[in-house]
Amino acid sequence: MTSTSRHLSGILLVASGLALIPWIGLLLGSVDVAGQGPITYFWVGLDAVEMVGLLGAGAAALGVAWLRPWLATLCAVTAMLLVTDAVVDVSTAADAVDVVIASTMAVLAELPLAVVCLSLLAPATARSVPPGSPAVAGAWLPTGRAPAAAT
Repeated sequence: MTSTSRHLSGILLVASGLALIPWIGLLLGSVDVAGQGPITYFWVGLDAVEMVGLLGAGAAALGVAWLRPWLATLCAVTAMLLVTDAVVDVSTAADAVDVVIASTMAVLAELPLAVVCLSLLAPATARSVPPGSPAVAGAWLPTGRAPAAAT
């Protein structure tokens, strides 16, 4: 991934995280109207965690120094949250209209953002593991044998 595409991905993730702020406010405002307090609080919590993930992953992709080492973790967790949100939205939709709305949000927003996160994840993971380290060689896998003596 080029630095330009990483920069654009970071801007997209930060903008998406900021866009969740009014959405979370809308959900909080609907708690008393719909009479569905506990489930609404679940969605508010999930969306708030997604917002933090999107903002963090985007800031790390943009090069914020203290977040840069966390890029792979932020991207992986945020992608998982976005896919989970899409699946739960569609599977818990009450009627046909809700299914169409949830599916549209999944296809146009949540799943593409998860792909952006995963596209940032691959290069970050490759850079975070030095060549020849045990994680690359698979030396950390249990083999049932005693470790070889150092020579």
